[in-house]
Amino acid sequence: MSRLPTPGGDNGNWGDILNDFLLVSQNGDGSLKTSAVTAAAPAGVQGPAGPQGPQGTVGVDGPQGANATLGKSLASYYTESGYVGLQPALNGGQNVLSFSTENVRKGTNITINGSSITISANGTYLISVSGFVSQYTFEKPINQNFFDNHSYSVSLEEDFEIGWETVGPDPLTENKMKTFTDGGYVIVDSVSVSHMFTVSNAPALYRVIVDLTGGTPSWFSNPTVNIVQLN
Repeated sequence: MSRLPTPGGDNGNWGDILNDFLLVSQNGDGSLKTSAVTAAAPAGVQGPAGPQGPQGTVGVDGPQGANATLGKSLASYYTESGYVGLQPALNGGQNVLSFSTENVRKGTNITINGSSITISANGTYLISVSGFVSQYTFEKPINQNFFDNHSYSVSLEEDFEIGWETVGPDPLTENKMKTFTDGGYVIVDSVSVSHMFTVSNAPALYRVIVDLTGGTPSWFSNPTVNIVQLN
């Protein structure tokens, strides 16, 4: 191990001992050795830990939304279609639509049985009604044309203790058509309407009304109702 020469001692070896000591930290030209500087430097302050990398699973199914309850209960029903004349006839005035076939149902908060729509939990719901309103136009006497009226509206009603009352705008949608014709053909008008409403007094009973104000005889083909619970 290198050491400094001993004053009054190391006769004849004094220079060799001193050179050996200096060469531990210096090069032959007097410059400092890199290894000596590194060894003598104080330990650096450890930096903060870097951010943790992604776990690699985010995005497989996507993050769940804050109120990811859309579709916790839903129901879709329709009435099997045939051809005009076999569909539920629309009489003049109010007609209650009936839905006989279950398309899909999830949860237990929405139940549809024929014309009765029962909602058993408070919340916000979205209802859509679609189908086709068809009307015959009768042939007129030769060389005589007449106007055929084809007017109807669609409403959503709730059963209160005092009777049925409309929900939301009344009606949800309406059509008024006056056709100048000699008859002999069928007028067909598509219906598609959606409405968001709140239930605060569950259980609640609802029904869909088609109010025919002109154009009898008429039929409602492919009546379909979809209801989704939003929250």
